[in-house]
Amino acid sequence: MYQPGIIFLFSGHKIGYINKRKFRYDANEYLLLTVPLPFECETWATPEVPLAGIRLDIDVLQLQELLMDIGEDERFQLPMAASGINSARCRTRFYARWKDCWM
Repeated sequence: MYQPGIIFLFSGHKIGYINKRKFRYDANEYLLLTVPLPFECETWATPEVPLAGIRLDIDVLQLQELLMDIGEDERFQLPMAASGINSARCRTRFYARWKDCWM
């Protein structure tokens, strides 16, 4: 069961499945969950490119504030019936800061 939060990966990638939807998250795409969800994932990693990342567990109110600070991504437009899970591209400036801190 995945709890609400944001998952950033720095190397390797994961592909998650919920119902008929597929979500890939990696060094360029973060995963956002706004509600607890059962989520099946495949992990893609090798000794040369291990899976490495960070998960930020935050409450929903803090998550809403953070999303307002990050700004909108044209790919992150929720459909009328939102599922509580989405992936979106990390903005270059945002990713560069994470990369400087963790790589």
